[in-house]
Amino acid sequence: MNVFLERARAEHSCFIDVESPRSRPGAGRPSTLEAVALCRSAAGDAPGGAALLAGLAPLVALCRAPAPPPAVEAGAWVDALAAAAAAAPPPPRGLRRCDVCATTQAAPHRMRAHVAGRRHCATVAARLRAADPETFARGPGGDGAAAARALAAHSAAVLAATVPEPADLALADLADALPPPPPKPPR
Repeated sequence: MNVFLERARAEHSCFIDVESPRSRPGAGRPSTLEAVALCRSAAGDAPGGAALLAGLAPLVALCRAPAPPPAVEAGAWVDALAAAAAAAPPPPRGLRRCDVCATTQAAPHRMRAHVAGRRHCATVAARLRAADPETFARGPGGDGAAAARALAAHSAAVLAATVPEPADLALADLADALPPPPPKPPR
């Protein structure tokens, strides 16, 4: 047993080095698997101990690999797309049906608010992620140009190809011809 303890104290654990490098280095502290491998070697099963240590190598390599960059949250895209939609030209006149979200608004004048809304922008972000994962992974950036391009490709182009219903166009004409409602009296 003393031979085993001496070998364990002499062991340098590469697994502990990569798993907890700040606490204490792996000198003299084998991991459980390394201790079992040492025990098997001390008991006369050197190939079994070597096989256990060889099985640990891929895990150590994985732990030493650099961490991937943090994933871009869809929320960043949704916020950037909402800002881009607020500054974008309005959707086609008389349009009430959103073919991006597969929804229908109560009236054509509600479509602009829908296009700038979170649900629509989340759907556009999901379309962007599916169509161009690299652009999505880079994030929207700070200047809004990427969001404006994504909005043009995955929202404005789809809405421009949608033909408004004739009744909705007539309702838009009527709304344009009527004078604005008088302001509400103060309470």
